[in-house]
Amino acid sequence: MSAPTHRVVHVAPWVTTGGGIETLLRWHRRVDVAQQLAAWQLALFDRVPDAPDAHRGSLRADWRHPLFIIRRRFSAAMSGHRGATVVYHNAWGLPLLADGDESARRVAYLHGGPTFVAPFLPRLRGWVDGVVVTTPAVRSAVARALPELAPERVLGVCAPVEPSPLAPRQPATTPWTIGYAGRLERSEKRADRLPAFVEALAKAGVAARCEVLGDGRLRPALERALGGRVVFHGWRTGEDYWRVLSRWDAMVFFSETEGMPLALVEGLAAGVIPFFPAIGGSLGDVYAPLIDARCHYPPGDLRALAQRIGELSREPAGAIATCRDRGRALATAHQPERYGADFAGFLRRLADLPRVSRSDQPRRQPRLADVLPLGVVTRVCPGALWR
Repeated sequence: MSAPTHRVVHVAPWVTTGGGIETLLRWHRRVDVAQQLAAWQLALFDRVPDAPDAHRGSLRADWRHPLFIIRRRFSAAMSGHRGATVVYHNAWGLPLLADGDESARRVAYLHGGPTFVAPFLPRLRGWVDGVVVTTPAVRSAVARALPELAPERVLGVCAPVEPSPLAPRQPATTPWTIGYAGRLERSEKRADRLPAFVEALAKAGVAARCEVLGDGRLRPALERALGGRVVFHGWRTGEDYWRVLSRWDAMVFFSETEGMPLALVEGLAAGVIPFFPAIGGSLGDVYAPLIDARCHYPPGDLRALAQRIGELSREPAGAIATCRDRGRALATAHQPERYGADFAGFLRRLADLPRVSRSDQPRRQPRLADVLPLGVVTRVCPGALWR
């Protein structure tokens, strides 16, 4: 293989934990190399080992660090990557850190749905050369908020997922096993609705085994509230992850906002039937109705969700098998090789286009907010992160 021809730095809050963005970044360690990209990943908050790593680094910051410390560490970390294309995942760090990135081009990779990205999209004007989006709705939002970006500066992607390495699932047994995969957080994911969902299943007369793949701040409270009625597996990886996922008959989402939930696509690839809230703008809003109309339920209506699961679980085996086959067919669009080629080709095209992001801006002047801890800034004066 010839030497890499393009340098890229991925910037994200975390790169080693178990969320969807982190899973995608693990894919990038494979697909970037395959596409001859010299890639490095910089986490803002991960506690990765201090030893030098050719593939990743971390500022080792947390919510107690003041902004000036975070900015200083970022500039030092990026000094060895001058002239790279810097990809800010979910635009985290733009424009707060931009004057220290030494970049040749800047890209905002928007993983969230339109509700999530709409408030900050206008503030990216003049700071990015291109945008990566995961849903058609976010592409439309970018076109409205950043009209100066020509269509060739916006890339729509299907995140990479491979079929389960395990044997195809056997026909469903009764009762169904219903799973939830993802962060156990109230914000965005609304995992706090899990106990009410379990109650709704019981009231609807739906016998089911419930399991969770994931972890987060809500886990202790959820385990107490559910009293052993739900199996918590924590984070799993590799075959351990697929072994649990492939046992599920259905998976549920409670989200208030989503872009392209990777767990959804992984479930489809494993033949799991998804039930997704009709929040609008998410890939789940596109895929769930294509499986079965009942898979797209009114947001927050856990009674309706339980009833729809009960109805579908009582369908003939052939009808259920058809739903699973539809999901597997949708997942085939998420091939790693195709994703890697699309992403690398986009970065190279941006390099050939004139730079439109700010490259010669003066260093950000110190201000009072810079001495405050990041946790205080995000709650008291979040606008300081955008100036």
